[in-house]
Amino acid sequence: MINQTMNPTMNLSTPPTTLFGLDQLLSDVSLQSELKGRRVALLAHPPSVTPELTHALDALAQIPAIQLSAAFGPQHGLRGDKQDNMME
Repeated sequence: MINQTMNPTMNLSTPPTTLFGLDQLLSDVSLQSELKGRRVALLAHPPSVTPELTHALDALAQIPAIQLSAAFGPQHGLRGDKQDNMME
């Protein structure tokens, strides 16, 4: 339990907003600028999406400052569209 006396300005009636790392990167230009000119790799799986359900790979590809050089995912595909080794 959070003790409000530790932070008297904390409003306990409003739940805190939680942003995942992807959402923080997409919304914070200063974080994006730290990656400018660097090669960036993405490690993701099919549910790696934004709140708008845009896959992380597509969302990061839309940011000009980020140069995606590699994407890693599970054997069934980054978006879950590959069915490797499946026999029916």
